[in-house]
Amino acid sequence: MPAVFFFVLDVTAGAVSSGMLAVACETIKGALDTLPGGERTHVGFLTFDSHLHYYNLSETRQPSSCLLTLLHKAASESVACSAHI
Repeated sequence: MPAVFFFVLDVTAGAVSSGMLAVACETIKGALDTLPGGERTHVGFLTFDSHLHYYNLSETRQPSSCLLTLLHKAASESVACSAHI
């Protein structure tokens, strides 16, 4: 089985203004080349603020992102996908 690493990042205004997001991104960026598993390694990202954002970073497709909005006091969920990040 390939190694799987899944990073969850807080992208709220507070995380951005405090510099926490920048530090987390730089730390992850610096570690990506040293993750065990070689080319079989799978890496995933989820970011959140008032929504959940997840990303398709497949080598065979153009990167894309999807936004999941959870509606309070409603019975449905809204999902919007974009072809560009």
